[in-house]
Amino acid sequence: MSTSNTSNILTSDNLPSPKGHPLTGHFTDFRANNKHRVMEKWVDEVGDLFRISLIGKKFIVSARSSLNKEVLRLRPNKFRRFSNIDQVMSEMGICGVFNAEGETWKNHRKLASEALNLDNVKSYYPTIAEITERLIRKFNKYAALNESFDVQKQMMRYTVDITTEIAFGYPMNTLEKGDNTIQKHLNKIFPMINSRITAPIPIWRLIKSKKDRDFDHSLNETRKLIIQFIKEGRQRLADTPSLKQNPKNFLEALLVQQEQKDKFTDYEIFGNIFTMLLAGEDTTSNTISWCIYYLSQNPHLIEKVRAEANVIYEESNIPMTYKEVSQLKVAEAVALEALRINPVTPNLYMTANEDVEIEGFRFRKGEQS
Repeated sequence: MSTSNTSNILTSDNLPSPKGHPLTGHFTDFRANNKHRVMEKWVDEVGDLFRISLIGKKFIVSARSSLNKEVLRLRPNKFRRFSNIDQVMSEMGICGVFNAEGETWKNHRKLASEALNLDNVKSYYPTIAEITERLIRKFNKYAALNESFDVQKQMMRYTVDITTEIAFGYPMNTLEKGDNTIQKHLNKIFPMINSRITAPIPIWRLIKSKKDRDFDHSLNETRKLIIQFIKEGRQRLADTPSLKQNPKNFLEALLVQQEQKDKFTDYEIFGNIFTMLLAGEDTTSNTISWCIYYLSQNPHLIEKVRAEANVIYEESNIPMTYKEVSQLKVAEAVALEALRINPVTPNLYMTANEDVEIEGFRFRKGEQS
């Protein structure tokens, strides 16, 4: 935390603001689906630290990487996620690492970290390899027929297939069979969560639209399925005790941690499984899609990636072991650069738990950024 002279400290009162409407402020522009593009435009207009107003609610916007990094470092004690996130998730019956705060967040983070430790992640790799082979077969089919296709949509199916099987051992296989019941429910749930988190007025709490009713139905059906998967996972561990040393999916790993620590309820297990689905779908698929896009613009990089792959796993279409994956340094560099240029989460929403000074700027307690 900075110790700058008080007279030089900036507050939200001193910050510039982009042009907005006298009554609604910047709400109309902010409603856009591409909020990050709107905020990039505002950065060009007024600088990398400014304030906006959404129908009377004030927010601080920072595009200053060093300041943002410090805000994240000071979580969860001095900053927390935007309160709307927990409110929306909690009213859905979700309690997981994504929306928990304070000591609860620390406990959930520890639970998720242990379930995703290196040994467990290595044990998940055969599932990833199998589904990747499925993806390659589909791409080869398109190539043989000389057909074009939506890359991002196929990457979404690819990551959903991996996430659901790794999350709770459910072989969805949307790549070959198309969207199934769970996927159709998830397609309704995830966009609505984002919409509600960023909504300045929670209209759904007063009046339920058809989209809200569809959302509630999909959420209830997904909850029933996940609860059933939890029961089945616990039964597998009872029937095959060796799984406790080598769980095949995230759910089994969570249940092992629950059994050892005896701190987490099935409600919290459900929350973290749901969080896994939430965090693992469009984030990963978008990153892979960007990687493919940038590679297509740079043929010399394609040759480098291909040459590296031919050295490490010349006899197969994909790396056959986790060790081979870890040797793909050029491919990793491509992925990291795509993440740098197009981060999967361009917007993060935070609230100050107390007065905090960073780089000569004072966040007041309760201010949202």
